[in-house]
Amino acid sequence: GKLVGLFIQALKHVGQKNFRESDLQTLMRNLSNEKKQQLMMDIAMAPAWIADVIRELEQSTAPISLPRLRYNPLQFLQPIDSTS
Repeated sequence: GKLVGLFIQALKHVGQKNFRESDLQTLMRNLSNEKKQQLMMDIAMAPAWIADVIRELEQSTAPISLPRLRYNPLQFLQPIDSTS
């Protein structure tokens, strides 16, 4: 789409060697979750290094991944069986 085209051109202009962690943080703060998801849908159009940037952005929209945790903090919110 139009967004991914602009995004790719902007990052190409900056260049892989000049792209910094602070640039990634700026994008994370300024792109809405909807825009990040839109970029993910069009990721195939992006060069490999820009696709990696898009993946990093998409991961910033996700809540904490429970499989990464040693325990499930939501385990205490399971419904209580009142028939016992």
